[in-house]
Amino acid sequence: MRIARLTGACLLGLLCLVVPKLAFAGGVVELFGASSDLGDGLFGVVNQSTGAFTQRGTTPTGQQMPALACNASQALFGSENRTVTAPMTPVAGGSRCGFLVGLNPTTGAVTQSFGFITLAGAPNSCLRVSDFDFNPANGVLYGVASANSTRDGLFTITLTTPPVATLVGLLDPSCTTNCIERGGLAFRDDGALFLASINGDLARLNPADASIVGSILPDVTNCAEAATFRNSDDVMFVDECDGDTLWTVDENTGQETVLTSDPGESLASLAFCGDRGGVVGGVTPTPTPTVPGPTATPTATLTSTPITGVPAAVPTMSGLTLVLFGTLLAAGALLSILRVRS
Repeated sequence: MRIARLTGACLLGLLCLVVPKLAFAGGVVELFGASSDLGDGLFGVVNQSTGAFTQRGTTPTGQQMPALACNASQALFGSENRTVTAPMTPVAGGSRCGFLVGLNPTTGAVTQSFGFITLAGAPNSCLRVSDFDFNPANGVLYGVASANSTRDGLFTITLTTPPVATLVGLLDPSCTTNCIERGGLAFRDDGALFLASINGDLARLNPADASIVGSILPDVTNCAEAATFRNSDDVMFVDECDGDTLWTVDENTGQETVLTSDPGESLASLAFCGDRGGVVGGVTPTPTPTVPGPTATPTATLTSTPITGVPAAVPTMSGLTLVLFGTLLAAGALLSILRVRS
């Protein structure tokens, strides 16, 4: 009887140790944001209920950071708009391009610098990315930016030094007038890709060619520049240009609900971390001999090279199996105790 009691107690203790570890191994789900301010960029978290912004640090050089994204290993990346010098030239003009970095989510400090996001086949040309996100189906980073002086496009972006952007296709490639423009880009956890545009439209994009899936939903917002999904309930969060208003949006109907009209900081980007799923991977650049134009076709070659130095996503199926096995053992031990006592 004493042995049975000890065995049952030990198994129950083991079960108690295993279950909390599995329950909290994924970490805290947080909504990160970075500001659109030039010369005074802030980094922090956004309250998911009230929309209020709490600062944790600053952007790397104090410039605006229009793109944030977490991958399946919960590693956070950002693109900060920095001034370029010759011979680097921004696509579609201007003086700034996106500089890709890895970020410490606690402080906003840079953990890795990748460099300016260059254009495949034109290493002295760079992109000013308006937003990006990781495809959970293959781990590839996708972004939206100006493809030329008149049209915006969807790109894949390598996590290399320097990063290389390859044009997947112009946004809504069959469009001829009043075409949808760049804005907030977000993958749902099932791999569906959505764009909340700076011209107020909401559309689902085909990641293979940037074509529209279904219909464009007009006038969802006046202007959107950031978007992200919360995986736990598939709620889409959208940020107005210059960060004046935060919404939750039904991506199927375009119905929007105001979260706040004053987050406390003019936000340029949003990204959830702690609940990212999918594949950790990347994309190998295949440069083309000329700068992609309006009729360019995708040239990305998908790979499954993992990013090192970041924690693996948890929990796993083996952990769930361990819980079930421990539960069965504990139940057997309790039955043994009851039989001995009776």
